[in-house]
Amino acid sequence: MVRRATRSEMPSDPAVAVRALRACRAAMISVCGQVKPMGAAYHGANMVVAAIDGFAAFLTGQRHYFQDIGSTMSEGRRELLEDQKARENGEKPWDL
Repeated sequence: MVRRATRSEMPSDPAVAVRALRACRAAMISVCGQVKPMGAAYHGANMVVAAIDGFAAFLTGQRHYFQDIGSTMSEGRRELLEDQKARENGEKPWDL
């Protein structure tokens, strides 16, 4: 009998998953802008966004990974976003 190797809790390349989550989240937010507010589709899309945010928090260790940024961004927040972008693009190693 062949034993199955144990699987890790984390995907081998979290950046791939985070990029896909970002695209899906953007699509769900777009859906919310196209359908009747507070309707079934609106609530469904919001549930998907909440699930995406939860999984992104698990993968990144950052509870508000996809948090929207206002026009007055601090230098520290700007650096954090650049760091996130570099990790998602594979330019920096993924670490938690």
